[in-house]
Amino acid sequence: MKSVHLTNYYHKDSGGISTSYNALLAAADRHKREVRLIVPGESESVEIVNDFAKIYYVPAKASPVFDKRYRIILPWQYLSADTLIREILAAEKPDLIEVTA
Repeated sequence: MKSVHLTNYYHKDSGGISTSYNALLAAADRHKREVRLIVPGESESVEIVNDFAKIYYVPAKASPVFDKRYRIILPWQYLSADTLIREILAAEKPDLIEVTA
């Protein structure tokens, strides 16, 4: 089983959400289940966490309202067919997609 989790709330210095997703990524390796995160970043990159976990960073602007360390993936970054997020989903072919808004 492969799951993809799309969230705006993950970054290196975030608290509870980051802790939760980091635990999920570690569990992926222990249980040999593929887990992918799609999160906002300064630029496009992929972090290989372990043999079963990856984090995809998609370019996103800094939050205009909240803590400036956070970046926000906006709807037009995934709704149309020719977006990076759609490309990631097509390549990964997940069994489950979780979107945390």
